Amino acid sequence: MNPTIDHDERMRVRALGFHTRRPGAHPKPPEDWRAERTADRPAVADRVHGLELGAPVAWVRPCVSRRPVALAGLVDGRHIVLKWPDEDLDRTGSREAEILDLLHAAPLAPATRLALPSPVPLDAPGRVRAYDAVHPAVSLRDLLGAGVLGPGHIDALATALAGLHAAPWPAEVFDDPDMRMTVPAPRTTLLTVEEYSRGVGAEFDVWIRAMQRLSDCFAELHRDWDARSLVHFDLRDDNVLYGSGGRVRIIDWEFAAVGDPRYDVGYLVAQFVVHALRSRPGTRPALPAEALGMADRFTAAYFTHTPGGRDAVRTVVRYAGLVLLQHAGARLELFGSLGRTGHLCLLLAEGLLRHPETLADRLSTGCAR
Repeated sequence: MNPTIDHDERMRVRALGFHTRRPGAHPKPPEDWRAERTADRPAVADRVHGLELGAPVAWVRPCVSRRPVALAGLVDGRHIVLKWPDEDLDRTGSREAEILDLLHAAPLAPATRLALPSPVPLDAPGRVRAYDAVHPAVSLRDLLGAGVLGPGHIDALATALAGLHAAPWPAEVFDDPDMRMTVPAPRTTLLTVEEYSRGVGAEFDVWIRAMQRLSDCFAELHRDWDARSLVHFDLRDDNVLYGSGGRVRIIDWEFAAVGDPRYDVGYLVAQFVVHALRSRPGTRPALPAEALGMADRFTAAYFTHTPGGRDAVRTVVRYAGLVLLQHAGARLELFGSLGRTGHLCLLLAEGLLRHPETLADRLSTGCAR
C-alpha cells in the first residue's frame, strides 16, 4: 500500500490503469467511476433529429464516447460530427475548438491540413458543436472490420500524421503546462486496500498482476518519454474517417497535447493488432500476419516523412504494447471480464513492452533510415 499516491494516480491505477487527466481540464471525480462510458444511443439520435442542420437528417450513427457524440448524414450529401459537452470535463468551454484553431493557424503540410475537421456554424441551444466530415465518412473501424483497408488508406493516414508531428509550434505551446502530457502509464502499481476492494471486473486480479509485473517497463517509458510535438493521443479506429478517393479525416482532438509523437504511431499499430485478434479464432498469443502487414506498411509510410531508425521503431512497438494494455483494461471495465481478446492483449502487451525487438526487427526493414 502507498498512502502518498495522489488522486490522479489512484484513478489511473483503479479504473483502467491508465487514466490520464485531459490537458487543460480539472474535472471533479465522478460519483460512480464505473458508470456507463457510452452515452445512451437512442437519446443521442433524438438530439440530432431535433437540430436545425440546414437539411433533413438521413441517418445517425451514435459514437462510443462518454459524452453524447454522433455522426450524421444529411440528405444533401453532407456529413457532420456533432458533440455535446461533458459537464465534468467541459466546464470552462471547448478545448477541442482551441486545439483546432491552433492547428488551422499552424504551417501544416497540405495532407495534414486536409485531414483536419472544420467547425460548422450551428444555431442550436446549449453548447453542441459541429464539425464537417468527409463523404462517405467510413471509419477505420469499418474498413478493418470489412477487411478492405488498403495501402492507399494506410499511406494517407501515415502522411497526415507525420505532417502533424513535424510541424513547428511556437514556444508558448511547449511552455504551457496545460498543453503537456506525460506518457499514459501509471508511475506506481501499488494499491490501497480500498482501491483493491473496488477493482472492477471478475478478472481484476489477473489484470493488476500483469500491471505489477510491468512496473519496471512503465518506469522506463516515463524516463524515455520525449515530448517534442503536438500529439493526437486518441487515435481510436472510430476517430479516423475516410472519404472518396481515400481522403482521410482525423476527428476528436480534445486530448491533443504536446507529447512523444511515437505514441500516436504505436497507438495505430495496436489498433491493427486488436482488430486482427478479434477476427481470428484461437488463444495462441502470436501477432497475426495481417496485423504485421498493416503495421509494416504504416510505419514504412510514416518514417518516409520523418526521421526514424531502429530506436524509434522499438519505441513505437513499446507504445503499441502500452495501448494493448489499455484495451484490455477497457474491456475489463466495460464488460466485467477480459474475454479472449483481452487475455491475448495482456499477453502480447507484456511481450512487446519487454522485448520490443520481436516486432521492431520485422518493421525496421520498411522504415529504418
